[in-house]
Amino acid sequence: MILCLCLSAKSFAADPKGLTMHRVQAGIANENGWYEAKSTQGSFKVFLPIPFNDFTSSWQDENKDYLKAYIIGSKSIEGFKFSVTEMRKNILNQEKTIQEFVAGFKSDQKNKILKQEYLEYSGYPGAELKITNNTMSAVERIIVPVDRIFLLVVEYPTEKEKQVEALIPLFFNSLIMENR
Repeated sequence: MILCLCLSAKSFAADPKGLTMHRVQAGIANENGWYEAKSTQGSFKVFLPIPFNDFTSSWQDENKDYLKAYIIGSKSIEGFKFSVTEMRKNILNQEKTIQEFVAGFKSDQKNKILKQEYLEYSGYPGAELKITNNTMSAVERIIVPVDRIFLLVVEYPTEKEKQVEALIPLFFNSLIMENR
């Protein structure tokens, strides 16, 4: 699997006891066929091309700190996966956080980075990567405000890239981060 949340050593889904499911296959399509997904406990909303799940995951990291992730995610019958993860965290150095994110993918020999771009979204620094391991590909965007991290991911079977590529910028650019 290409997806990598380089923000914690443990997967946020590793402990099912720390998982709270708020909504499953939720949403009503708008006039454009997209579903508005507002995180129940997180501070964001996004539009997805298919119904979504809304959940919160809690876990303890290697430093014994308790962490939470607020996630909106969906998977199509074609195998397209869309997700947004918000983690609240005091970011001491936004650029270093972004560099560590990029370095995490570069260090994994199974993945090939096809595109790497640094960007700004709503006034915050970020990066976007396009990654493949031949059978699966993903486009991932990290946005780093000073008090939280957002990770947006579209994962898809590599051979179906043409079917999903137009949806990626619509999904990424629909993110609305709420003030906390």
